[in-house]
Parts: sequence; structure tokens; C-alpha cells
Amino acid sequence: MAIPYLQSKNSFEAQQEGEKTILIIRRHWFVPVSLLIVFLFFAFVPFLIYFFLSRFNWFLEFSFIFWFFVVVFFLFWWVVLFKKVMMYVLTCVVLTNKRLIRITTKGIFKYEREEIPLSNIQDVTVKISGFFGSLFDFGDIEVQSAGATVGFYLTKLPHPQKIKEKVLEVVGRGSGF
Repeated sequence: MAIPYLQSKNSFEAQQEGEKTILIIRRHWFVPVSLLIVFLFFAFVPFLIYFFLSRFNWFLEFSFIFWFFVVVFFLFWWVVLFKKVMMYVLTCVVLTNKRLIRITTKGIFKYEREEIPLSNIQDVTVKISGFFGSLFDFGDIEVQSAGATVGFYLTKLPHPQKIKEKVLEVVGRGSGF
């Protein structure tokens, strides 16, 4: 027997029978690129320190300590970058014909899955703020729901207005409006 969520890239774990994936949304590409820019900025810091310290006569005698700390520094930033990229790739929003699912990766071994049935969605609000949000068309989406389920606040999604329209279209289709 085949595992259903491994058969297609448009299926996922815990997919219900008869449920079809409409959208899989990750945060905007600006999020990992801005992280990479910060990483590259900090990558130059040890070399700037090296050019400053290499002028002193005592540096040659203790340079092995400096290079040890440089290696530790890069290992630390490599782990931080790996974790952030992993969290970016594994965090997503899935819109199906039955529900809206938010999968949030909190750490290497911790994630949360929350869902709202489409019948409980009452309102979808878009908030685009800042220069880069306006320039690259990304922003936040707040989904308000009825019942015991609390709404979602989804951050830094690409084309938030189009996502809002798609969610409302699917909600309208499912409720018979």
C-alpha cells in the first residue's frame, strides 16, 4: 500500500480523504535573503579583526588562539544559518478545499500544526507595512475564525492580497455563497 502523502508534491501528512491542496505558501524570499546578507556581513568581521591585530608584534605568537576563535565563530554562524534556513523551508501555510493549515517549525525537533476549517473562517485581513514590504509585495495576513478555534496571524507572506482573495474564494465556494 502506498503512503498517500508521499505520492504527490501537492499532498501532505494528515491529509483527509477527498481533500485537495489549493495553495502551499512559504514566507517571502526576502526573509532568507535578508538573513544571508546579515550572515555575509558577520563573515567579514573576523577578517577585519585580523587586519587590525596583525599589525602587532605579539600577534604571530598568539595567532593560533585567534584562528581557533574564528573557527568557533564560523561554526556558530553555520549552525544558526542552518537552523534559520530549515525553519524557513519547513514553515508553511496550506490551503485546501476543506481547511487552512499553518505548519510552524519552532526548532530542530519541534513544530506546531494548527488548522481552521473553512466553514469557520469569518474574515481575512491584509497588512503590508514598510518600504521593503511595499516594494517586494509581502505582508501579514490575519485570519479570523468563529468557534473555539483562534484565528491565525501569518507573517511575511508573498502577494498577501492575492492570497486573501484566494482564501475568500475557496471559503465562498465551500459555504455555498
